[in-house]
Amino acid sequence: VYEEEGEEKVPYSIIHIDPVTIQNMGVRLARVKRKPLVRNIRAYATVAYDERYMKVVSAWVGGRIDKLYVDFTGVEVRKGDPLAELYSPALITTQQELILALETRGRLWKLGNQESLRSASHLVEATKMRLLLWGITKNQIDEIERSREVKTHMTIYAPIGGTVIDKKAFEGQYVKEGERLYTIADLSTVWVLADVYEYELPWVRNGMPAEMELSYIPGMRFKGKVLYVYPYMDEKTRTAKL
Repeated sequence: VYEEEGEEKVPYSIIHIDPVTIQNMGVRLARVKRKPLVRNIRAYATVAYDERYMKVVSAWVGGRIDKLYVDFTGVEVRKGDPLAELYSPALITTQQELILALETRGRLWKLGNQESLRSASHLVEATKMRLLLWGITKNQIDEIERSREVKTHMTIYAPIGGTVIDKKAFEGQYVKEGERLYTIADLSTVWVLADVYEYELPWVRNGMPAEMELSYIPGMRFKGKVLYVYPYMDEKTRTAKL
């Protein structure tokens, strides 16, 4: 630092750097400005299913799978699409009980026995409720009531629209009540799980903006926001997921 000769003293010093040195050091100059302090955090991430839009399709009653409408993983389905047909002896027995209860109620209604008629009506409603709890739709029950015919198979329908990401069902397979058959995920919204180092955690919070770049789509950025910062860290990598 050298003081300029012949000039008045100023409250700052003047620094002289050789032009060659400036070139070698890659010095850049800019005016001092008041600006918001921004920190950009770059992290590797993986695209994952949005857990809020996933559904497991399970067998509501035990039986044998006789037909698959969706027979491989990756099929896109709409809400209400048939997935499989299940043969269940318990289901057939309950339908027979419903038909018998309906016939009994009809005979008692003709006889005019009000007390017995109320008991028969309660039995009909209880049998219908059992079928509903086993996944039989109201339209299917109404059809049984009209036709008085037992349906040998129960159709399992998709509870949501999306992509089948897991399939456990096979034709001829015997399944138990509650056994998982399919997993369906709605991919219209996805999560991006990023790993952030612990020293960067003070800079992240819920709701802050985020951008994602994909190596196979260069030049395009997908915008989103931080939905949640997980309250625990990986003890090996010292990172937390957001």
